[in-house]
Amino acid sequence: MKDSVSKQFSSKLLKYLALIGLLLIPVALQAATLSIDPFWGGATNLSNTGLGTTDPVVVASQIVNVFLRVLGLLSMLMMIYGGWIWLWARGNEEEIGRAKDIIRGAIIGLLVILASYGTMQWVFYYLSSITNVS
Repeated sequence: MKDSVSKQFSSKLLKYLALIGLLLIPVALQAATLSIDPFWGGATNLSNTGLGTTDPVVVASQIVNVFLRVLGLLSMLMMIYGGWIWLWARGNEEEIGRAKDIIRGAIIGLLVILASYGTMQWVFYYLSSITNVS
């Protein structure tokens, strides 16, 4: 029984790998038309890739920057939400405690976001200085 299960698994695995290989043929053909010359270190026709000329360090920095800004906005919205709950608690100690917990969590989250933003700036500054990106 165990042998037949392993045969079925390997048969299905082989079929899926063959399907993935067939799906990757157009990608490989397109890469072959880029005319990359591995021996002379040059690329003769890479202008049609659509990738642009921006350095990957700069692109990664911009992506992380946008992500951290969205997280900062969410943290600020959570603070406003906690304040709203506190405002409408009407003296209910349970609701006030819940609002304080939300605000406390939002402030801690904002501090973590600011620390990661500073760390990100520091890391990408040194990455760009190492790779000589201005």
